[in-house]
Amino acid sequence: MKHCQNCGQENASHAAFCESCGHAFEVKKVNPCPSCGVDNEEEASFCENCGTKLAAETPAIDKQMKRCPNCQHELEEGAAFCDNCGTKVLEEKIEIEPQNVEPNEVPFPNVKEKVMQRPKQPVSKKNKIIGLVVAICLVFGGGLYAFLSQQNSQEKQIESLVVAIKNKDTSYLVDRMVTEDPSLTINEESLQPMLKYFEENKEEINTLKKALETQQFFNGFSLKAEGKVALLFTKYNIQVTPAYSTIESNVKNSVILMDGKEVATTDSNKYSKKIGPLIPGVYSFEATIKNKKDKKESTYTLLPKGEEPVDMRFVMVKIPIRSNMKDATVLINDKEAGKLTDGETEIGPLLWNNKMKVQLIKKTDTDQLKTDVKELKQVDVDEDSGTYPEIVLNFNSADDYDIESGIKLFYDDFSHVVDSNSHFEPNEFASKYYVDGDKNTSFSGIKDYINWCRERSSKREYEGVTFNVNVKSVEPLSNNTYKIKYNVVYRTTYPYSTKKTPRIEGFDYSDVKVQFEQDDDSNDVKNFKFIDMGDGGKKVEDNRANE
Repeated sequence: MKHCQNCGQENASHAAFCESCGHAFEVKKVNPCPSCGVDNEEEASFCENCGTKLAAETPAIDKQMKRCPNCQHELEEGAAFCDNCGTKVLEEKIEIEPQNVEPNEVPFPNVKEKVMQRPKQPVSKKNKIIGLVVAICLVFGGGLYAFLSQQNSQEKQIESLVVAIKNKDTSYLVDRMVTEDPSLTINEESLQPMLKYFEENKEEINTLKKALETQQFFNGFSLKAEGKVALLFTKYNIQVTPAYSTIESNVKNSVILMDGKEVATTDSNKYSKKIGPLIPGVYSFEATIKNKKDKKESTYTLLPKGEEPVDMRFVMVKIPIRSNMKDATVLINDKEAGKLTDGETEIGPLLWNNKMKVQLIKKTDTDQLKTDVKELKQVDVDEDSGTYPEIVLNFNSADDYDIESGIKLFYDDFSHVVDSNSHFEPNEFASKYYVDGDKNTSFSGIKDYINWCRERSSKREYEGVTFNVNVKSVEPLSNNTYKIKYNVVYRTTYPYSTKKTPRIEGFDYSDVKVQFEQDDDSNDVKNFKFIDMGDGGKKVEDNRANE
């Protein structure tokens, strides 16, 4: 037995190291090597110098025997270190496969280590709950991701942008519209012209959508991927390419407004100013001249690369007007601008604007008559001469010729009813040509004349009478009612036996009121009646006044 001086452990007599602490012992080497002559331990199987086999036979190794994994030395039960080489011994069991060793070869047994597995512990309730929560989170998280991915796809974001434009959701659009022009301001107010453009051109919204989906440029708008939405998905915005334009004016001291805000005050009669950057859209401009009421209003659609200037130049123009009404009031944009004289006039010079409308009105005692409204076009203005082609604005009423045709019908029948041989009775005549027939007070004088003529005709004291009518003026009072002035000349002829020459008498009638209607298709007189005979007529001519 060998006593370890380090730890006091008793070891086998042949031990080279303490099996408890690994302390090295002095070993007397005996058993010399037949090959190199080096002394080896007494029980050594191979030379420690050259590896030559020292024993004739290698004893069989008990597979179940505990041996050093380094030198294969047999170990005592419970040994922590090899008492031959000092190697720390593992607790695992070792299986050693014996090998056939050739002379002059050092045998190294093939060692297989068996990994010792711990027995499975049962899963605790707490761990089960944790695992379940983790599984639920994974399933929910996966579903949420799929949902958010679909909701934040490029297609969905474009749809949201288009819907915001349709609904005029300016707060959303302000957050989702960007520009590379640092001078362009994007806010709820600056977006209004764009919204007005799409409101007036609703079909263009679909065109914009297709352009965004295909990564194309449309009227200053395109799609840009920028940043993230929901922390994970690409954010798509509308990128704005701004519009610029130039304001032009030819009047000094005019103030020019854009959408109600002043953008320029001209300092010369040849003025221009660049405006922008602006979000593409529809803009309203107004120019006024200081100390004058005239103004010019225009609307422009401003787009990127647009070459059309904002023309706020004033054009001075004269407008000739003619009508079937002798006198009437001229309205320009619903404001009185002049009056007709003998059915015509010339208005101006006026400052031209693109929204000029002309209309005539005629006020009567009981009504107000109006013509159709005529919208003037700048293309018709001769800017060199400052004139507009003559405008004809007729009232939907009878004129002098129409009324004269009605009166002639009256006097033609009158020439027949005064003949004693006529079957046209006075009361029948009154019903045809007088309102209220023979009850009309104006008919009484005519009736007396008819009876007097018939009496003389029966006595052959005269042959007949003809009439020549000339209408001097027609004034509409209301629909189908007119106040007229006219002159009529009576030519009375006598039988040859009387030796009398024709008598010529002229009468002027004023303030005569009549009803007059025409057939819409043929323009023939459909109805003509006297309401009253006005002043009753004044004789202005008589070739036998002195007889």
